[in-house]
Amino acid sequence: MALRRVIPGAATFNTVADGFAKAGRLEQVKEVYQGMVEAGYTLRASGYGILISCLCKVGNFDEAYKLLHTMRLKRFKRKAIAYSTIINWLCKLNRVEEARELIEKMARYAPPDALTYGPIVERLCKTKRIDDALATVEEMATRGIKPDAFIYNFVLSGLCQEEKVEEARLLFEKMVKQRINPNVVTYNTLINGLCKAWRIETAYELFKEMAGKGYVPTEVSYNTLIDGFCKKKDLVAAKDVFDKMVRSNCVPNVVTYTTLIDGLSKSGKVQAAAEVLDGMVKKGVTPNVATYSCLIDGFCKVRRVDEAHKLLEQMVTQGIAPTVVTYNILLNSLCRADKLEDAFKLFRGMAQRRCHPTVVTYNTLLRALCHHKQLDGAHRLYAEMIAKGCPPDAITYDTLAWGLTRAGKVHEAQELMEKMKLTKRNPFGRSSQGKA
Repeated sequence: MALRRVIPGAATFNTVADGFAKAGRLEQVKEVYQGMVEAGYTLRASGYGILISCLCKVGNFDEAYKLLHTMRLKRFKRKAIAYSTIINWLCKLNRVEEARELIEKMARYAPPDALTYGPIVERLCKTKRIDDALATVEEMATRGIKPDAFIYNFVLSGLCQEEKVEEARLLFEKMVKQRINPNVVTYNTLINGLCKAWRIETAYELFKEMAGKGYVPTEVSYNTLIDGFCKKKDLVAAKDVFDKMVRSNCVPNVVTYTTLIDGLSKSGKVQAAAEVLDGMVKKGVTPNVATYSCLIDGFCKVRRVDEAHKLLEQMVTQGIAPTVVTYNILLNSLCRADKLEDAFKLFRGMAQRRCHPTVVTYNTLLRALCHHKQLDGAHRLYAEMIAKGCPPDAITYDTLAWGLTRAGKVHEAQELMEKMKLTKRNPFGRSSQGKA
């Protein structure tokens, strides 16, 4: 029995072509559509759209424009999608002016919409051209295009990043008056902006308004407020928000716990912070390096160095690699506690764990050695620092000069300062070349 040849449908050709297009494989896309035409199908608007998207992805905008022109000649109705695709790709490449020019051309053949304008407003905001973004939103209104929540979210985010929180709040009110429904992202953006501007109570009122209107706060909503209250050192309010989060069945994540641990640790409430860590683990939330680093820093600041050291070992046991920042926190504390032997043991352990010291690491140890007048050790460590390719900064030289002076070796200290000048280092640690 002879097998009948099965020809794929047009939708199948488009699906395959779209897969190649997303991978930027232009030649394969062209081959698929060549096969489609040979099978007796006509390339429709959707096919042109996929081709245009792929051409933009590989940076061939000239060819994309030609296909767009062909679509106009063929009087396809779905030209707006093709225009929006090119505009989106132009904005991704920061070619915003070209995208705006294309909108002007587009208006003659297909009316632009909020989807078309979205990438332009987003890129303008990301490049801190907030006034241009606001002007673009006004332009939309003159064309009878109603901006949606996504458009407003871009502008609100841009204004908050520029610390123009009051303008953002007024824009939010305007948005509501125009009966454009905000979404959770809108509220979260403004809450975050208000918290960063230290207007925590206003942010909390907005949070309550959001929940009162039926919007379900997310982890981001709660985490932003907890962070705001912690930075304000209002730990009672931070814990209240945390408890509210749990009651609302919004599961705290590692960011939530780390934020609370950091706030408690910075306020000296390390025991409470340690209890939050225990509770976190019991709830099945795995701490990360930031979680441990916050608590280690807290213990170090209240001079409970041994417990901080135990925490470091605990995190290593759990397979969490400490960063150089974690090590620097503990090294600084050990040095201040005059535990140089422990500090150097920890320092040598860094190499075993493939964590490379920074200039801060070396400066911390150098200062400790100089404080104890161990100048030979300081010189050896300085030589090691150079040998390992870690360039010294002004603090390194100042520390060594201080150590030499403290030991009564003023002449050597002066020689070191001369060396500092010869290496073109100024007190700020930057090259003095080309400076007045």
